[in-house]
Amino acid sequence: MKNDKKKVRHQQNRIILIHFLSFVLFFIILGFFIFGLVHIFFFKEVNKELFEFKDTLEENIVEYESEGKRYVSINPRLNARIFVILYQEDGTVFAFDRNLLNFLGKHLEGFHNNPEIKDEDISENLKHDIFQYNPGMIFNLEKVSDKEVYHFQTFSFALDREAAPSVKACKLLIMVNGELESRNLVIRVYFLASFLMFIFAFVASLLLSKMSIKPIKAALDKQLVFVSDASHELRTPLAIVRNRLENILTKSNKTVYEVSDDIAVSLKEITRLSKLTSDLLTLAHSDNERLQLKMDEFDLLELIKDVAVPFSEMAEIQNKNFLVAGEKCVIIADKEKISQLLIILFDNALKYTAEKEDIEISLTQNGNEVHLDIADTGVGIADEVKPFVFERFFRADKARSRETGGNGLGLSIAKTIVQLHRGNIFLADNSPSGTKFTVILPKNRKLEKK
Repeated sequence: MKNDKKKVRHQQNRIILIHFLSFVLFFIILGFFIFGLVHIFFFKEVNKELFEFKDTLEENIVEYESEGKRYVSINPRLNARIFVILYQEDGTVFAFDRNLLNFLGKHLEGFHNNPEIKDEDISENLKHDIFQYNPGMIFNLEKVSDKEVYHFQTFSFALDREAAPSVKACKLLIMVNGELESRNLVIRVYFLASFLMFIFAFVASLLLSKMSIKPIKAALDKQLVFVSDASHELRTPLAIVRNRLENILTKSNKTVYEVSDDIAVSLKEITRLSKLTSDLLTLAHSDNERLQLKMDEFDLLELIKDVAVPFSEMAEIQNKNFLVAGEKCVIIADKEKISQLLIILFDNALKYTAEKEDIEISLTQNGNEVHLDIADTGVGIADEVKPFVFERFFRADKARSRETGGNGLGLSIAKTIVQLHRGNIFLADNSPSGTKFTVILPKNRKLEKK
């Protein structure tokens, strides 16, 4: 038993781990997916602006000469956010937006507007990575880092326009610090939510593992109770048989007639053992879903009358009234199992009904269902006991049940048979006294193999 419980705990821990890892993997994959979507969402408009500016530049770029120097003009400039760097064929910078110098951090604010700026200062700044042209890169995210960090989304492309023959390539830059901060804020929120979700995942894993293991625990507990009760039920008749046989052995000089009482008691207990083992086998097959049904078409009322014959005779001997009433009803069911169901219910009613009291069996139809009522005017069943009457080995009055030969399995088997036929069985008080069992079965529904 300890090993079984240990296996159950091990299985529960395994289920917790599997569920938690599944949640974690799901959130990681979802995180990459969200990161990609957020990145695309924030940079989609930025890239669109760069594309539109590229088209404008290619249409409006003009190269001209003034005071012996060559210059480039781009007019109109439709987007003030975008900076331009133009390159000659050898890769050197031909022209650029002077505002870019302010982001390098090596000079004072307004450095590009300073009329005293020297050419060597500009050349020194042009060595920065931001001014380098990489023909292998189209879109790229570059940054300038000094006292502050500036991020630029860049767009590099070759350029060959007759209006600007000296310009062979171009790099467009647009500052994306705002977009990156917004993106990173979304990512931080997601990671915070993920942390909370990991806690939720762990709690959910515990709950799911308990839900998953609950049927296993219930089955194990049911099995342990079943084995314990079965052992208890088997112990008594085996002990009686053993004692009686030992008694016979001690009287080896006696005739069979003289020890006939011991033999009779032994045979009675063996019969009881045989019935008990048969009932246990039925329930075991039911638990393993190996209890098969052989479906036949038959008149249920005729079957009830046939099964009721010996019970009517016993009722007459015991001065009890055993009445059968109903209408013809053809159903599709397992005739042998339904017979067993009727025997259990009739026997139960007969055992717990006193002299001069009634047992009434009635059969009616309601659409595609048949309703079978077995009502008696016996001692009845207490309200606190009713929830347990269909449990295995349950007996409301154990002493009386042993006297009548009951082992507490009959009603459990009856419920199993009804459920196999996709029906229901109910227990209620009979008026004015006694008990009424109601069985509802489908009349002509062909059942699938379970």
